[in-house]
Amino acid sequence: MAELGGREPSQVFAQFDRTPVASASIGQVHVARLHSGEKVAVKVQYPGIETIVKTDLGVIRRIFSLLRRFLPDWAGPPSTARSARWLAELDYQHEAAAIRAIAANFTNRKDVVIRA
Repeated sequence: MAELGGREPSQVFAQFDRTPVASASIGQVHVARLHSGEKVAVKVQYPGIETIVKTDLGVIRRIFSLLRRFLPDWAGPPSTARSARWLAELDYQHEAAAIRAIAANFTNRKDVVIRA
């Protein structure tokens, strides 16, 4: 609920289709309608995805550690940077901030609408 400013979904959406229309990496996309009547796409994380991602990252780190032990010349991928990117994907507030930054580049365009 923090993503909705502490409000209930019914306070934000007049309608919300529970059947997803698309997959979105660690979530899915639903069609909804705001109380203003505007049709919107809503990205919702899969339940428990944060635990799954953190567990997967831990397993990947252990595998890389073993590979480095047995293949000392192998540098491996920059796991710290990739881990940070994957964890950032869990934060839809961070994603919304990035979308707002992109939207700022299109403020003079009437044919492009971007909202976060």
